[in-house]
Amino acid sequence: MKTKSWMLGLLAAACAGCVSTPMPDLQVALPSSYQQAMPHTTTAEPDADRNHWWQAFGDPRLDALEHDAMDANLDIAQA
Repeated sequence: MKTKSWMLGLLAAACAGCVSTPMPDLQVALPSSYQQAMPHTTTAEPDADRNHWWQAFGDPRLDALEHDAMDANLDIAQA
């Protein structure tokens, strides 16, 4: 009898968790235009040196780690 009441209580708790409440209105008013200026764009290609981006940090240890990682990367060697 105790097992049945425990299972009934568990079922009631599980069903209570499924009760739905009304959702709030999610409509957000957007401005017709923005006052902020567009960011400055450069004429250089954005990913011209994307294969060596870590060299911008000027860290020889990071350069060595990247070099070791590229040498050990079997996906590139297999491709």
